[in-house]
Amino acid sequence: MRSIAAFLLFGALAVGCESRDAAPESSPPDGPAESVPSQGVLAPLLSPTAWEGVIACADCPGIRVTLLLEPDGGYRKRLAYLGVSPPNDSLFLDFGRWFLSPEADRIALHGTGGSVEYWSPRVDSSLRILDTLGEEIDSTLNYTLAPLPTVPPLDGVVMLLGAFTYLADAPGLVECSSGIRMPVEQTEPYLALERAYLGAGAAGAPMTVRLRGSLEERPAMDGGGSESVFVVESFEGEAPDEACHATEVEDALATGEWQLAALDGAPLEADAVGQVPTLTWDRAESRLAGSAGCNQYTTRAFLRGTLLVNEAPVATR
Repeated sequence: MRSIAAFLLFGALAVGCESRDAAPESSPPDGPAESVPSQGVLAPLLSPTAWEGVIACADCPGIRVTLLLEPDGGYRKRLAYLGVSPPNDSLFLDFGRWFLSPEADRIALHGTGGSVEYWSPRVDSSLRILDTLGEEIDSTLNYTLAPLPTVPPLDGVVMLLGAFTYLADAPGLVECSSGIRMPVEQTEPYLALERAYLGAGAAGAPMTVRLRGSLEERPAMDGGGSESVFVVESFEGEAPDEACHATEVEDALATGEWQLAALDGAPLEADAVGQVPTLTWDRAESRLAGSAGCNQYTTRAFLRGTLLVNEAPVATR
């Protein structure tokens, strides 16, 4: 049996599970730091919502940042480096998962950039970027994005570390920071990736790789609508010595039963709760089940990067 010491909230059950990163914040438009509105909270997103602004750049006139947050926890962020030519080389896209702090006053972005990026919602509905520790940036320069009335199309070059698989003529990719899964389009630049995979004898197992490409919308394979696919521009090489955290966490969680070791960061005192709570996660069914100490519970749960997010549980009485 394995121990759990990470934040996982099971509604009223409050069963804990290890959280890798804390969540920080962001800021408002134009004006010196002292004029920045006080921190606000992010209202529940009922539809995709976007913000945009030009922030400071060390070696260019500025960076136009467009950030899109999806209600399902996904995000896309485009960086346009102004005054850089050719224009196509100045557009870069980052995507991944966003997480809100318990107080709803800070956002953490976990994506293709590798490191966690923090933003703070402000009372005027803008977002302000924070430093790498999630603290306010003390500067007279602009670090704020203003809300957009509509959601613009976002494109740009994506550089990522991912776990690639090829099975039954269906290539797939898991982005290693966010855990986002996507099909890979079989274009000519993609063939170098496929040859490397088949040559490694992986036979359905994931291979960690570095890729340059783009996210494109294509008709969904199953049902109507569209889906995001990764289009390879160049295969940058295998990365066997780099950790793909999303797949490591998924494999570990799906192996056997886990036992509660800490709750809200505090070590569990078994004699205070009687029977120690447990959980098992069935990744094929996206289902979480176990004992809450005195009652059994079950719920649907989905892995988003290195965090397991669950629906309200059903428990016995």
